[in-house]
Amino acid sequence: MGGHSVSQTHFVVCGFCSKYNTSKCVFNKYDQLNITFKEKYFIVSERIQRRYGDLNGELHLVDLVQGTSGLGISLAGNKDRNTMSIFVAGIQPDSAADQDGRIIVGDELLEVKLKCLNLLI
Repeated sequence: MGGHSVSQTHFVVCGFCSKYNTSKCVFNKYDQLNITFKEKYFIVSERIQRRYGDLNGELHLVDLVQGTSGLGISLAGNKDRNTMSIFVAGIQPDSAADQDGRIIVGDELLEVKLKCLNLLI
């Protein structure tokens, strides 16, 4: 579903826990501030761009609503400690990641920001 054709794509996942049925993202650091979700998203987007903007390829901030079986992403990493990279090895059909369509097999995962007591990735 969807996707992109750039050879190197990096992404940061900001997960939502659907059981709370809320539109608040888990940017804990900013939850005490009296700002809107859109403002929180902008603050986090800017931080992500500053941190990872020098990487080759595309950079995506992806928001997913966590289903009962997690986000639907299978991950694989390098054994070499000098290249501590984590990549998407698979996407579960009909999962949050599959339905969103922006994450594809081979993408590099940079960060996951989730807050949910029954976290399943």
